[in-house]
Amino acid sequence: MSEVIDQLHRDHLNIVKLLDYLESELKKVGGDRIPDFQLMHEVMHYMTSYPDIYHHPREDLIFNRLRDKPGVDDGPIDDVLEEHQEIIERGKRFRAALRTVLSESMMLTEDFLEIAHAYIRLQRRHLDREESSLFPLAREELSDSDWREIDAIFENAPDPLFGRLVKAEYSHIRSVIG
Repeated sequence: MSEVIDQLHRDHLNIVKLLDYLESELKKVGGDRIPDFQLMHEVMHYMTSYPDIYHHPREDLIFNRLRDKPGVDDGPIDDVLEEHQEIIERGKRFRAALRTVLSESMMLTEDFLEIAHAYIRLQRRHLDREESSLFPLAREELSDSDWREIDAIFENAPDPLFGRLVKAEYSHIRSVIG
């Protein structure tokens, strides 16, 4: 079986770490402690760079390959593929909201929190759906030949935050979140 699905699973575990961090910072909004909006923005830069550009397209390839298998229900696949686009849009919106806060422009706290929490809720629901149904289905339905073809199509882009070599722009996140 392909290493691709194992890497995607590891990516999910790392994304959950980042979502947990974002939620912990959001709990500080309006309280006695000051959230680290700059680090939150750096996290969202990563989320809109690596997962949106490398992780989701690999999943799309796998899920579209699953569609070709007889007897596989396209409904859940279609839902997840649509969610990838929604995640991209909500991620951009959350990142823009963080830029607004960092620039000290006016934004209602309630609006900021709704944008942030909507993104996190969607991500968590999405990850759960992939892990509980689509990844097991891919492991069951896709052949060794399918996995070889999937591996051949996608270049292996190392994770710039959680990979062996951390890009300089993500070193602060890595030092805080690990």
